[in-house]
Amino acid sequence: RDRDVTGVQTCALPICFMQSKLLTGDVVQECFAHYAAIAQRYPWDDPDRVLSHNDLNPANLLCDGARLWVIDWGGAFSNDRYVDLATAANFFIHTGQQEIQFLQVYFDGEVDEYKSARFYVMRQISRIIYAILLVQVAARSKPAERELDQEMEGNTLHAFGELMAAGKLSMLTYEGQLMYGKAQMNEALRQMRSPRFVAALQLLQD
Repeated sequence: RDRDVTGVQTCALPICFMQSKLLTGDVVQECFAHYAAIAQRYPWDDPDRVLSHNDLNPANLLCDGARLWVIDWGGAFSNDRYVDLATAANFFIHTGQQEIQFLQVYFDGEVDEYKSARFYVMRQISRIIYAILLVQVAARSKPAERELDQEMEGNTLHAFGELMAAGKLSMLTYEGQLMYGKAQMNEALRQMRSPRFVAALQLLQD
């Protein structure tokens, strides 16, 4: 049987995370309330599957200026085509115009409202899954004498990027892993509060 976005039942992962109480509070509650709406409306059973890498982050992409290599295919399997698109976009696509060009190249032409909506919703799914996994990794690497920091305020992708660029933060540390996980969750929530998200979910449902 084909596996879902993360190799486990995608809809079950957030439930398990909430039950773990690793992160609590209003932001977490609101984020997963929106995710519950996604879980009900996203077409998980679409038979249109493709070979998917499932983790197209910058560490798995190598380029010599002319050629591109995608490495670390250990998590690859047949999956929803929007998974790789959304994961890559969350790292490399930052404007509306870039998004349009990205999808036009992939779909070889015009992109209709349904494809755009499905891509946009999958970007939020990807952010939430990354947030869950990173917080779980941080919890395992946390110094034994410390409690997992619950503060969500100020943990943005922009702030994370600035600290990384200045050499003040590392993804190899508890602090870096936790901040990046929180930043992904905050960004997903920011997007899911938008009118575009509401419209996209309605389109998927219709």
